[in-house]
Amino acid sequence: MERKEEVAVSGMISLEMFKQYNVYHSKKLLRVVTLIVSIGYPLILLALDVVNVFVATLTGLVMWGILTALLPSAIKRRAAKEYKSDQMIKNELFITVNNEGIHQKVKRSVVYWDWNDINSIKEHKEMFLFYVSKNKAVILPQKFLFNDDQSRLRRIIQQNAVSQKVKLLEESI
Repeated sequence: MERKEEVAVSGMISLEMFKQYNVYHSKKLLRVVTLIVSIGYPLILLALDVVNVFVATLTGLVMWGILTALLPSAIKRRAAKEYKSDQMIKNELFITVNNEGIHQKVKRSVVYWDWNDINSIKEHKEMFLFYVSKNKAVILPQKFLFNDDQSRLRRIIQQNAVSQKVKLLEESI
């Protein structure tokens, strides 16, 4: 009889972990906005013949620096407000990942996602993200994993997440 491989973890999502998730989640948007503003604004200034090429380039670089510094902290502030308003996220959660899918239990609420319900999976240094929609992910912090849980989790992902976009860290494969 085949042994059912699974990873069962529990813990609480901290405010810092939720902020980091939001930064990871918004990273692509941050890059696009920074690029568009850093290039678009100087091009508009050039088109209106307000400044010369040197000043426009310098303006673009300054705007890029300012946006790169300020947007992540703005995302973290917004995430902190969201965290404070969400009572469910402050409770202990139980996550079980196996060949059938992902089970998440918080208080008396139980949610089950089949592998076909998962759109993409991303592993970061601090967490695994199982995206169930474009803007919603199941957060599984690395600190919840003990002993060989991490390698078992990667095996389960590789065996079952065939149609999804999967990005695991290089050193882990």
